Amino acid sequence: MAPTTTNSRENLLDAALHASRSKGNTATAVDDLSRRGQGGTKGAFFHHFKTKEKAAVEAAGHFSAMAAGRFSTVPNHELLSSSRSP
Repeated sequence: MAPTTTNSRENLLDAALHASRSKGNTATAVDDLSRRGQGGTKGAFFHHFKTKEKAAVEAAGHFSAMAAGRFSTVPNHELLSSSRSP
């Protein structure tokens, strides 16, 4: 999955998502994320994230927000949301 945005932070988050799905966070190096994040550098990575683990947590939130946006356009989404309310 190639990054599709021009925002370096989002590119790094997309790279972290891809890496965690393909080989796991433990086996992924910051160098991997930097390269995959559209030619970024380690410096750019650490500008946006304090650690690789913090990037992984933010990548999960990034995915959640993306999925929520996509699923909100599904027909009958309102019915699904209201059926979960107590």
